[in-house]
Amino acid sequence: MDNSIPSSENTFLTNRQIEVLALRGRGLSQKDIASQFGTTIPNISSIETNARHNIDKAKKTLRLSEFIRCVVIFSSPKGSDLWDITSQIYAAADNNGIKISYTEPELIAFIDGEVKKHIKNRKTMVDIDIGLAADGSLIMIPHPSS
Repeated sequence: MDNSIPSSENTFLTNRQIEVLALRGRGLSQKDIASQFGTTIPNISSIETNARHNIDKAKKTLRLSEFIRCVVIFSSPKGSDLWDITSQIYAAADNNGIKISYTEPELIAFIDGEVKKHIKNRKTMVDIDIGLAADGSLIMIPHPSS
């Protein structure tokens, strides 16, 4: 492996996945990488796809880890209006002595940014779990299967 590419030790990626992602990040095509490694384009494509899948799972794991450490966790049911969710968040924060550092319009924008693809006409299309940390930060986890 190229010395300028970090090792995969203690990660969810293999050395080969790291190499492929690093080379793709430097602008090489899958064809160029396949030629360099003496393999096929489908093989490089598979390595890249698996690496991106592993990264996505790692991100979701980190988010879940942050979520389960929240001091307040509650759900907002499918069909909730964004303004109702802000009220739920403010009430939960007030009841637990937590200061939220968002104004209501800022909180609406935050919620929209977190779960945008699960909102239509200001209403949630799925249940949303909401975690509130002691520092006032929020984590929102949608349940696409709901």
